[in-house]
Amino acid sequence: MKRINWIKLTGINVLFILIILLPFLPGPSNNLVIALSIFGQSAGFFGLLLAPVGMIWILAEARERNREAPDWRTSYYLAISTLVIITAICLILVIAAFVNFGIIAGLPGLIPIAFGLQRAVRELKKLRDNAQRRWNSIPFYLLTIPLIAFVSRVYLVAPLSDYSRDFAIQRSQRLITSIEDYKIKEGQYPESIKDLEARHLKTISSPFIMGIRPFRYNKINDHYSISFSQWLELGSLEEIVLYDKNDIRNNLEGPYAIYDYKFDLCRVQGASASHDTGYDHWRYYLVD
Repeated sequence: MKRINWIKLTGINVLFILIILLPFLPGPSNNLVIALSIFGQSAGFFGLLLAPVGMIWILAEARERNREAPDWRTSYYLAISTLVIITAICLILVIAAFVNFGIIAGLPGLIPIAFGLQRAVRELKKLRDNAQRRWNSIPFYLLTIPLIAFVSRVYLVAPLSDYSRDFAIQRSQRLITSIEDYKIKEGQYPESIKDLEARHLKTISSPFIMGIRPFRYNKINDHYSISFSQWLELGSLEEIVLYDKNDIRNNLEGPYAIYDYKFDLCRVQGASASHDTGYDHWRYYLVD
């Protein structure tokens, strides 16, 4: 391959690392980065099926280039199989993005699919016509992207999720202080975040992590909780981070004791794991 092809290959792999890690980096919250991260992580999961294909394809091309009359039929059939598999995986991911994160998150996924299909058809025609050509860069993408995405998901997501959790918890301290000040001045905790904002704050502090939505606040009788979530394991595992100073999650009564999927104090009761955060009254729970 030419130097420019190696640069493109390196750039694409760096881009995949970035989109996988975006939800755990500081910035304004939005659903798009979560959808992109799931897409990137999926490349390191489903894409591993294509890594052997990429290796076989590279070896096949190397073999044919040593022949006086190269025959590219093997590459042609490998290319068709690859196109079908990748298209199916991408469409499944886009549909999942539509269902879980809305149209805005799903639509951007259709653009690279359309662009990729257009380019793939051109390359397939060249292979079909057995045309003399340079090294095909596609098998190098099939080999490197899944491996790079897999390594990033396994070795980088966990430490960065620890960082983003700590960052958001630290950002919550101003909110907690404001809630406690409200109690001193008003004699009770605010009924909602909007109530607190209207009377005591111009703006409510946010987690300021791209993959974490605004803090959730719940008042129950004379107590309250704060929580937020981040998504792990290709978006299939939710990490709920909960501030529960008075241990109300274990003392829910009356209507609050009825399970409510939108109510974090209920949901953490069924968590598959619970961990200490290192901050007073904060714990995080893994919920499938």
